[in-house]
Amino acid sequence: MILGMWDLRNDSDTKDIKMKVVLGNGTSKLVYVPRGVAHGVVNVAKKSGDIWYFVNGQFNFSDPDEQRLKWDAAGVDFWEITKE
Repeated sequence: MILGMWDLRNDSDTKDIKMKVVLGNGTSKLVYVPRGVAHGVVNVAKKSGDIWYFVNGQFNFSDPDEQRLKWDAAGVDFWEITKE
């Protein structure tokens, strides 16, 4: 799996920086995603995987505090796999 993150916080030193973190393949990782950092996951494996998601507040269905972005808002190529 690939976790993609994009810092959209106006007051951040890392504003507009995008990064990817490789998850899975038999290893576990704990990743902290700050409020205001857009994030998503794509599974590039041929088998399913699990994501455990912890939050600091209950989601309010009647007044959601999140702004959803289209999957390609960071650019279609953001989710492409590149070998380095």
